[in-house]
Amino acid sequence: MLGIDERELAAIFTVQTAGEALNYHPHLHGLLADGYWKDGVFTTFSEIDLNAIEQAFAQRVLAQLHKQELISDDDVAQILSQDHTGFGVWMGDPFHDQESQQFVARYIERAPLSLEKLSIQDDIVTYTTKDGAAHELDALEFLAQLSCHIPKTYESLTRYYGRYSCRRRGERSKLSPPPPEEQESDYRREFKKSAWAACIKRIYEINPLECPKCRAQMRIIAFIQDEHSIKDIMKTQGIPDFQAPPPIPTFTDAVEAIDALPSYDSFEPSPDDF
Repeated sequence: MLGIDERELAAIFTVQTAGEALNYHPHLHGLLADGYWKDGVFTTFSEIDLNAIEQAFAQRVLAQLHKQELISDDDVAQILSQDHTGFGVWMGDPFHDQESQQFVARYIERAPLSLEKLSIQDDIVTYTTKDGAAHELDALEFLAQLSCHIPKTYESLTRYYGRYSCRRRGERSKLSPPPPEEQESDYRREFKKSAWAACIKRIYEINPLECPKCRAQMRIIAFIQDEHSIKDIMKTQGIPDFQAPPPIPTFTDAVEAIDALPSYDSFEPSPDDF
């Protein structure tokens, strides 16, 4: 990459398609290491040439579009000859504290819309951007706008490269396996037990270990997997038993339901009118 062959980089990129007003605006968000690894030693970049990255990115994207026969040679030449090619690269200052890392990690995977900017009144959907502009759409227009940002089936929107990739992490774990369970510290074991609760609290803003009645902090005693015991507890707590959803209607059922509807000529009154 950019002339770096023997050095190992590290980056996480997410595919973003939405602009500020839900318009289709394809771009990438990234979280990158501010250096490289060579022979296991990390070295910080002395400087980063954003113009070189921008040019390389533009050339690779245009090459792929040309390969797919979506643009011609003349189109490529015209775009690259312009003062503003439409491609741009921005990079923030390096950071190392955990709070900033978590903030940026959440930001690069942000959803295409924010519920705080969305309001509905009289069947009109209003989406307000950060500059105060209000974009009004009816329900179908809003759904059509939102459907532009639905990823393809099985499409991965988060990509890990270099040292952050799954393959490289797996290779490192084989070379230096984690310590056995008995050698782990008490803090590490306690962290692993509560990590799932912290994730739920961070995402859904609900603490699953907080008692809903007295608000005291609870601790896990056991995981109950016996079906009869679970049903007894659900009955005691007034939780309805699980019911399977109704079967999905088949095509034949749908046709029969349509055929069963009364059919009247649009210019003749129905029998109920007499």
